[in-house]
Amino acid sequence: MERLYLADQDGANALHLHGSSVSPPVVGARRKERLEALPGGLVEEVIDLALRGSGIQTLVQSLGEKISLSQARINDAYLFLQSAAGMTTLSARVVAGKVELLDGGLNDRKRSVQILRLYLTRADYWEENLRALDLSNQNGTEIWNGLAIRNHCDGTSGHQNFVDAGPAEVTGTLPCPVQVRLILPQEFPAALLDCYIAAGFDLKDTGGAFEHVLEGEAGTAGSGCTGSSQPADSSCSAGRLALAEWTSQSEVSLWKWLLSPSQLQYMRACLFRPLLRLAALPAAGIYLRWSVVNPGGGELLRTAQTLLAPDRYLAPLPALRLPPDEMGGGAYQPLELHILAECTAAGTKSLSIDFVHLLPASSFQHLRPLGGLAPGHTLISDGRVNRVYAVQSSSGSQHVSHLLTGSPITLQPGRENRIYFLFETAAGAPVDALAQVMIYQKARVQQP
Repeated sequence: MERLYLADQDGANALHLHGSSVSPPVVGARRKERLEALPGGLVEEVIDLALRGSGIQTLVQSLGEKISLSQARINDAYLFLQSAAGMTTLSARVVAGKVELLDGGLNDRKRSVQILRLYLTRADYWEENLRALDLSNQNGTEIWNGLAIRNHCDGTSGHQNFVDAGPAEVTGTLPCPVQVRLILPQEFPAALLDCYIAAGFDLKDTGGAFEHVLEGEAGTAGSGCTGSSQPADSSCSAGRLALAEWTSQSEVSLWKWLLSPSQLQYMRACLFRPLLRLAALPAAGIYLRWSVVNPGGGELLRTAQTLLAPDRYLAPLPALRLPPDEMGGGAYQPLELHILAECTAAGTKSLSIDFVHLLPASSFQHLRPLGGLAPGHTLISDGRVNRVYAVQSSSGSQHVSHLLTGSPITLQPGRENRIYFLFETAAGAPVDALAQVMIYQKARVQQP
């Protein structure tokens, strides 16, 4: 062990326990080799600290204060470890702990070395230093300080709503929650409302990438559709939409897409959350759900219904496992994905379908607005502490602008990671809205 110390998250206000930086009364420290596993993914780190001379009481008080403040989340303390010279310094937040004097206690100090034992409860992993990841898409390669995205994805160059972090970029040995920053330029069209973020891995390889977009006009009418058209609309993804109508007051198959074997091969029977964009606000009282059908007939699965919000263009619909478990491990045959619609109102009902994005559901967030976030701010979702807040770009002032629903955005080390974004504003969900993305990682590693 080269160095061991307790300090603030940024390394400030350090109490050195072992290494060249120790000062009296500290002589050195020894870590217990076997750690005790605790519930909730925690371990108990036991450190014997050798002390000699004056100042022991002050040190004991300082250690106790650091532990208690960290346990109360008033000022987090971290245990820092450098296992050998030249190795990366790792850290782990101290969740709880206590200080214990061993052997003869105060009387021992008069004779020789006083042994103090630290019991520190921490996570069962270590973290490396925080760093910005190099991100890539059609708008740039290996950009760490803000990569541009659009609010849709079609065939136009640069019109992508995702960023990629390659296998060499996401380091460590364990899956890692990351901090995601969505930067709203001054030219952003309106206040940001709902924001959706999702991450998946191995959705890209040397042979291609997962096609996550189902354009409305690429689908066809379901058996309950009584009228449809595919008009041009410059405000829509790929410049067109699907207008689907129905008259029944009971549930109908309104619109459907064919999922290709290539798409299903990338999906690998994982959960996906479809996000629907409408070109016009829906009428009140419309319920939607999904049905997955073999082209030759036979329903494989059906989700619960979701009521569309009449004031939102983006609609998160129920997650579904694709391909269904019943299909085994491939090779796959195509599947039909049906939108089932129900509205008890009499007369003709309609949906203006721009697109459906199939987003990974295991790492998916819906950031719900507390009013709206004005242009010139950065929205930060920090998966390490499960916190969402906004920062004003010019002043650096912080405030809470959104509530978090969902799980942390988690990346996989050594894999192709893709992170997706879609967002609603006070001016709707404009497809050409431009934002920038930064992602910060503290790589996680196993016990050194």
